[in-house]
Amino acid sequence: MRLSRSAVLFCTITFVLLTGCQGLKYSSFQNQLANSSCQIQTQSQNNHWQPDSVPILRPEMLSERSVLMAEVLGINGLINQFHRILLTQKQEPDDSNRIQLLESYMRIQHRIQIASLAVSGIASELDCEEERCDQIATYISGIESRRETRLTVSAITIGALGAIVSGVLLLNNPETISVEYIGIGVGVTEAVLGVFILKSGNEVEFHHPRNPLKAIWTGEDKDGIFPSFVWRYLNHPKISDHPEFTLRDQIVGRWISFSQFDLKSPKKQQEFEQKYFGEIGKYSSDELFYRADMHDQVESNVNLVKQDLTQLALELESLIYE
Repeated sequence: MRLSRSAVLFCTITFVLLTGCQGLKYSSFQNQLANSSCQIQTQSQNNHWQPDSVPILRPEMLSERSVLMAEVLGINGLINQFHRILLTQKQEPDDSNRIQLLESYMRIQHRIQIASLAVSGIASELDCEEERCDQIATYISGIESRRETRLTVSAITIGALGAIVSGVLLLNNPETISVEYIGIGVGVTEAVLGVFILKSGNEVEFHHPRNPLKAIWTGEDKDGIFPSFVWRYLNHPKISDHPEFTLRDQIVGRWISFSQFDLKSPKKQQEFEQKYFGEIGKYSSDELFYRADMHDQVESNVNLVKQDLTQLALELESLIYE
């Protein structure tokens, strides 16, 4: 039996509403997904920060934290030289000794300042990557939210149109079977829209060939992403408030505790590692927000180096004016 014009009109409107909900188009931000402008060069810097095996001869002149910072920075020899000149100046105060003392002090301060700039560099890279993840995640989340709203409105509109068209048809011809077709069409359409709403999440291919998170997870900075003294700081057993765990251990522990993956399953752990610590992965908006949080945690711990550098500089300065 032929359908009435009203039924045909209803089907046409339904088709328009459905086809209007198209998938996400990521062409406008493909470059941001594939490329990062956050990278800094640290390989040449790392030659400047060789570990110092010489112990500080008078460690009591500095706090325990500053002694550890000097060891990590590799300036124990410079501090010993500074202390020897300082003792000479106190025993035989003259202009020559004072000039030598200031020169020794300035050499140490210069190393501390360069180290502080290096810390700012890696912290900026981590912050930049965090913002990159946040921006893309927010963009995707906004599109998903708008799409879900459109689908919900479409479902409500289709239900209302179905009721109106059915009512009109029944008034004009109580025995028409078009009403049954419309009822079936409305039911199927609303079911399809419901499925679309449930599956409105989308994944994007996110590139991160330079991956600081991988170094933290594996405990090996093979790519030299972190300045070497920062890497020693994060892995030093005495720097953390919990000596049994380094700062890096604590970061990894938090990742595992709050992970969206069931890492007790070998398969899930492998998926987690491939996605977050490889060079490329497919992420939902929630996973990108989680990745941003991971960068933020590493950045917070890296910034602790600056606090200890400042404390070391202040303690050395106080020795001159004792």
